[in-house]
Amino acid sequence: MRKMLFLLLTGLLILMTFSNAFMDGSDPDIQWSVEDGVLRVSGTGVYPSWYEIPWYGYSGSINRVEVSEGIEEIPAAYFSDIVGLNSITLP
Repeated sequence: MRKMLFLLLTGLLILMTFSNAFMDGSDPDIQWSVEDGVLRVSGTGVYPSWYEIPWYGYSGSINRVEVSEGIEEIPAAYFSDIVGLNSITLP
């Protein structure tokens, strides 16, 4: 019984470790940065709607978003907490 519980907990820990690597928006094909109030999103692919918003901690300092060519989709909810947002530039 203890061995089975140990294996179950170990498996859950491994699963949580690997899933968090991508659930926080750290997709290796998509990069983002915030500098001087500008959020820049670049790379290729789609941000699935189940990701956590990776730039949430910066949302109070962002006033502009620039999305580069190659990003196919970002859920609108990803920008809902950026209260000072003035413009979004899309390719």
